[in-house]
Amino acid sequence: MSDYFVANYLDDIDMYSVEQHKYIHNGHSGKGRSKREASLHTNVHDPTGHTRKAVQKLINNKLKQRSKN
Repeated sequence: MSDYFVANYLDDIDMYSVEQHKYIHNGHSGKGRSKREASLHTNVHDPTGHTRKAVQKLINNKLKQRSKN
């Protein structure tokens, strides 16, 4: 916030709220989530391995075969 905005539009109560907001929402989990929510929405381990890489290889192989014929 600019100094002009702070001086002209915010009073002591607003500044207190702004300062407290920094400490209350300081979970570093991103997107306004709590730490618990962030841990629930992470990448989940896939026991089958790199399925996306394998599928992409198969698609690319099929496209190459079609372009050769």
